[in-house]
Amino acid sequence: MKPPKRQKMNNVAKLRPAGEGVSGNSRQLADEEPNQLGLLAHAAAQVTSGMETLGKAAYDFDPDTSQEDTARSAATANALRVVLKNKVRQLTVPMIITVKPESLATTMSRTKRPRTGFDEDEDFQKRIRLMKHEAAAIEAETQKYRRKFRSLRDAQSQPKQNTLLDFLAQHEQYYPMFDRLYSYLDVSDIVALTRTCKQFSGLDKLLLNTQWNVDRRLRRFVGNPKEFRALLGRHDALVSGDFALQFFERQVRQDCDLDIFVRKGSDTLALCNYLTDTEDYTSSPIKYGESSEQDIPPTTTLTLSRLDRDQIDFRKPKITLHCSHDIPLQEILETTYTTSLMNIISWNKAYSIFPLPTHIQHKTYLLTNLDDHFGALLSEQSRRGWDVQDVLWQEEESPFHPVQFERFIGDELTWIIPFDVDDMEQSKTPDQVLEYSQFGLDKVIHLVQHQEFYNYRISTIIFEACTMRYRYTHSGFNESFWNDFVSDRMDRLTRLQLYLMEPKHRPLHAFDDPDFGVHEGSFAKPPDWKYYDDKIPEWYEVWK
Repeated sequence: MKPPKRQKMNNVAKLRPAGEGVSGNSRQLADEEPNQLGLLAHAAAQVTSGMETLGKAAYDFDPDTSQEDTARSAATANALRVVLKNKVRQLTVPMIITVKPESLATTMSRTKRPRTGFDEDEDFQKRIRLMKHEAAAIEAETQKYRRKFRSLRDAQSQPKQNTLLDFLAQHEQYYPMFDRLYSYLDVSDIVALTRTCKQFSGLDKLLLNTQWNVDRRLRRFVGNPKEFRALLGRHDALVSGDFALQFFERQVRQDCDLDIFVRKGSDTLALCNYLTDTEDYTSSPIKYGESSEQDIPPTTTLTLSRLDRDQIDFRKPKITLHCSHDIPLQEILETTYTTSLMNIISWNKAYSIFPLPTHIQHKTYLLTNLDDHFGALLSEQSRRGWDVQDVLWQEEESPFHPVQFERFIGDELTWIIPFDVDDMEQSKTPDQVLEYSQFGLDKVIHLVQHQEFYNYRISTIIFEACTMRYRYTHSGFNESFWNDFVSDRMDRLTRLQLYLMEPKHRPLHAFDDPDFGVHEGSFAKPPDWKYYDDKIPEWYEVWK
């Protein structure tokens, strides 16, 4: 009779060798094993609770309060989770691979423990103590993060205290103080402030409507600034001189006149009639109300003044009309004696031609030969805060500096401020006529009392063509590449338009003159004659 097969124990691990005896203290170990395993389970539960608490604290925290703290906490929790998983695996794997997931106490009570080269009981106790230590450390770390996140949540729930940054940025809430405070900043200070942080990045655009409000500046001279600007646009008049400089600098001086450059003739008479009839200005040298050009005196300037009762000191606002024989822009370019005064205000925009030296560096350079008369004028500029220099030093010359050989009024080196034109009559002359007008800037040497002096000289010519509706200024230098570029295209387009006309209607000798398309524009053009002013911006990009 075969001995009965030994009953296979389902709870014995596959890795446990069969047939090993029970050690002498197996009964005692079997009694103590459940308590030890309970401690291990409790420590594992503490570890798991610590991991969950850290994870919840990291991910439940509002990221809007501190994204850096949230990311740092999440990374810490993830790192601790990985470490704890390794610890749990290190402590529990020897039991898991030895015993199936049934009653550990029952299994250990009837299973022989394998003999090893070290005291397994002592090793097991060390593991239990290590697990407790790790659980306590995790619990302490969890409490620290709980306190930190609780304080941050409490801070977020409390109303924010206004800081200087909030005061400077929240212009709607503090507008009167906002406007007053920024009025004390120079242009260079405002530019620097816009580069400090994102909150101030659009500050310059916001201040254009407040600090650079042209209607507010013109109200000292006229009662209806928008109507007056519409009149400037209707007659292609421009404002320059001290008023334009003070507008960009946001200064107000009671001794400042309003200098208007307008073409001599009917345009000048229209402005005079408006100022005398509507704004109560007076002037003796001219008869108002008549439209004959013979009424214009031979002088190039007309000064109109009025008694302003609104002012305590009864100063008289003065408007000076500079009557030019050709387009007003040429008069401004060729008569301005220093770069700080090279600022132009049209009916809808303001242009600062040399913004970097004028408004950022507060430097001004000579545009005329130096003598005692201009020396006195430059002395006044110096008292007002500008450093007067003759020309750029060699180390200051740069392709990004506004002082260049050839410039355009509306190029990328010009500071342009657009105005509010809502509910205003629009000018028939497009902005491009002014903005794509060119001037040349050359450095010259002249002798003053046997001493060499340097200064700049601006040179312009009037450019017109048969295929252009408007007249522009070009650089007066012979080596003007833009003038040659446009002249060639206009000449070819003019000849093409002439061939589209019937031969009997063509001007005489049109094809005999090589420059007819550029300089001759007085013949009668047919209704379908085509003009190419709208191509100027496109050609400028190609030429540039």
